[in-house]
Amino acid sequence: MPTDYPSGFDNFDEPGATLDGPPLHSDMHVDMIDAVEAMQAELGLTPSGTYASVAARFMAIRADLQRFDTNGTWTKPNGAQTVVGIVMGGGGGGGSGSRHAAASANGGGCGGGGGERVVFMMNADLLGTTAAITVGTGGVGGVAVTSDNSDGNAGASGGASTIGGSVVVARGGTGGGGGSTSSVNGAMSGVGFYQSTSGFFGSGGGIAPSSNTAGDGGAGSSIVAGGGGAGGGMTVADAGYAGRVGGGTGSASGGAGGPTDGSPAGAGGNATDNSGMSGGGGGGSGGRPGSSVTGGAGGRYGGGGGGGGGTRNGNTAGAGGAGFRGVVIIMTSF
Repeated sequence: MPTDYPSGFDNFDEPGATLDGPPLHSDMHVDMIDAVEAMQAELGLTPSGTYASVAARFMAIRADLQRFDTNGTWTKPNGAQTVVGIVMGGGGGGGSGSRHAAASANGGGCGGGGGERVVFMMNADLLGTTAAITVGTGGVGGVAVTSDNSDGNAGASGGASTIGGSVVVARGGTGGGGGSTSSVNGAMSGVGFYQSTSGFFGSGGGIAPSSNTAGDGGAGSSIVAGGGGAGGGMTVADAGYAGRVGGGTGSASGGAGGPTDGSPAGAGGNATDNSGMSGGGGGGSGGRPGSSVTGGAGGRYGGGGGGGGGTRNGNTAGAGGAGFRGVVIIMTSF
């Protein structure tokens, strides 16, 4: 093994004018073989390694990829030049449905908003040797109400995902509001949009219990995950409304709204693992005179949870579906 490697390189000067050297021609052969073996040892190869394996090892040295599903610390690789990546905030939890007396119009819970998606590229010098990583958690769905004549509980907002505190920030979606006897706006997505009944740009669907106008979850996009669909409510004639569909994205479908027979709502579709693409919103569960079910969970990554269905006194209203957590993916080039 050459004594200079890896702190330096052996000197492969031209051999001496005669075979007697210096340096000896045979010594140069030995040095060259030692240098190759040293590189193989550094790359984790054996002399029988294929061209593809050698190329893959060299490419691994040229780029470093780190993914964070939970909080942690990013360490800048030696020789880093450019840092690129994707940061996604957590999806908001859906609100739970309301529980009120017969012959009243009361609503299901609103869907949670989808988490924001940020794509970035920067000079590696803008980050220190280490950077704190925060991965936004998915918001918990609103707890089901078990007392008569009660409005639903709001879902929790999804957490923001960050690199270095505030160097890169992707906001979480807000939690969906609980069902009520009056109209409730849909939850805001991580990019801050909502509409009174139907969501858009990843917002959660809202509800208007006087008619079947509970909102679908807002569709996701390149900047936000899908929002959750609203839960179905109850009419003055004591009939339930079906839950609404969650917002889909280009990489994942929204969850189906639940029917009025107590069958579960669909979970939001999952983006491919490690892709950094946004997930779909969960579907809202259906309203019904009997006990309702939990709204559909948001999909990977950042999907908002669906709202829970409304019900009548004496029964358990549907809880809100949980939002999906965010993710931080960082690639460094040299």
